[in-house]
Amino acid sequence: MQWTMNRPDTVKHREGYTITLNAGSWLAPYDITLGFPRTLSALTQARLVREGLAFAEQWARKQRAGQTEAVT
Repeated sequence: MQWTMNRPDTVKHREGYTITLNAGSWLAPYDITLGFPRTLSALTQARLVREGLAFAEQWARKQRAGQTEAVT
């Protein structure tokens, strides 16, 4: 998997890019901070945000359901 849960409020891409949840929840994020280099194209950034948020949402749903296995 390209994404891992670094902390409960941060997902990390294998290349080191991060998405941090500032407000809301991973099921309904209200405010996020992106840790992406400025050299990435807008299209690449949008794709990474979609992927990272989808991963975080899946992780949050498993946490809510009480599943302890890793999300892949």
